[in-house]
Amino acid sequence: MNNLNNSMMTKAALGAASIAAVLVLAGCASPPNNDRTELRDARDGFPALAGNWYDGGKFVDPENILRIQESQTKDQVRQLIGNPHYSEGFFGVREWNYVFNLYTGNGNEYITCQYQVHYDDEMALESTRWRDAQCP
Repeated sequence: MNNLNNSMMTKAALGAASIAAVLVLAGCASPPNNDRTELRDARDGFPALAGNWYDGGKFVDPENILRIQESQTKDQVRQLIGNPHYSEGFFGVREWNYVFNLYTGNGNEYITCQYQVHYDDEMALESTRWRDAQCP
């Protein structure tokens, strides 16, 4: 009887672990960026500023942004400007969004700028764009 209880408990634990693993993996998956309308500001294709991981933006060396070039891999972009600042998923994502704080050259004043990186079908950098004309 004791062996039967142990066997049943083991099966129940394995079943619970399997369900938990499926739920975790489902949470990691995300739809393509163009279907994530809840994060979009419909006017220009950039996500809402309030949805980023940082409170307002992240300071980055502007020289690193200038080093971003077509055909770079995601790893190369990540080394230059870090991980994207929004929850955009892991696999097959072809757009990364950033929020940078850039000094204006006037003391400690800075502006907050949104930056987008687009990847092609081979996940090589295809293009970039700024939300505001004052940022580049």
